[in-house]
Amino acid sequence: WASARGLAVYKKDFLDWIYHSVALSLPANEALKVYGRPVESEPDFRERVNLAMSAAAQSEIDRLSAGYESRLETLKHKIQRQQEVVKRRENLLDDRQSEQRAADFEFVAGLFTGRKRKTASSRSKRRLAQQAREERDESRQVLDTLQAEQKDLAAEQKEARSQIQAAWQER
Repeated sequence: WASARGLAVYKKDFLDWIYHSVALSLPANEALKVYGRPVESEPDFRERVNLAMSAAAQSEIDRLSAGYESRLETLKHKIQRQQEVVKRRENLLDDRQSEQRAADFEFVAGLFTGRKRKTASSRSKRRLAQQAREERDESRQVLDTLQAEQKDLAAEQKEARSQIQAAWQER
């Protein structure tokens, strides 16, 4: 016992005995890779698990949102372009209707003044106005479809976000 070498051997044997005979139980959350510390209380460990869970859930939501935001942004640009198309077609329809009214007025005025006017011009203006109306209506339908798609995609994003949050709450 008296020698330093003998004391070192006993010290080593004692540490080996402690290492192999004493078990230390630490809480762990393998899914989140959060492990308890030897002097950490249970509430502190649960707090760290909750923080890790919140961070993991937020990370998953952020990844999901990035994909949806990209698709929603694309739809937003399509809607803006389609609104411009609708506006141009409404302006064209207004012009065609004005031309039609002018041609109809000339035809009626010609009846009273005795001047002959071609009815073909009036029919042509009416046909062009009808065509412009159909194009405008078609453009409006496309716009309504895009807006409905945007609304559905936003609802889908909200639902997916809720599902992720619910899944993380269950863990």
